[in-house]
Amino acid sequence: MSNVLPVFKGKGKPVCILPALSKVLEIIVKSDLEEHLAKTEALPNTQFGFRKGRSTTAALATAHAKWLEAEQRGKIVG
Repeated sequence: MSNVLPVFKGKGKPVCILPALSKVLEIIVKSDLEEHLAKTEALPNTQFGFRKGRSTTAALATAHAKWLEAEQRGKIVG
C-alpha cells in the first residue's frame, strides 16, 4: 500500500509516502476501531499506550499512587 523512498532528512531515515486515499481509509479504520474498543471496554484501564488522552506521565502517576497505597498497607514495595 505504500512506497518507501529514501528521502534525506538529516540522519537518512526512510519516509513512507502513502497515497491520499490510503490515508483517508487509515483514519476511518482507526476511528472505527477506537470506537469499538471504547464501547466494548476491550482495553483495561491500565492500558496507557496507543490511547487518546493517556500519557506516560499518567501511567507513572497511576503506578506511583498504587505503590504508595501498597506501602501504606504494609506491603513490600520495591
